[in-house]
Amino acid sequence: MHTPENGYVDLLPYIKEHILLAIPMRVINTEKKEGPAPQSGTDWNVVSNDENDDSGAKDNVDPRLVDLAKFFKDED
Repeated sequence: MHTPENGYVDLLPYIKEHILLAIPMRVINTEKKEGPAPQSGTDWNVVSNDENDDSGAKDNVDPRLVDLAKFFKDED
């Protein structure tokens, strides 16, 4: 039970909560489209494991973290 402040009960937090609970978290597609999943879209592409391994991610160090990489090399 909530006590009123200055004779009023603030309902805004409860209204916001109920609105947020009414909005679905996932959009479910009701159309039954069979077929392969899309392999690309606006500003994205599916990358295979082979392409990902060849990217040389270990060699690419963020320039802001170069000094931190030197710190861990000294411990080895």
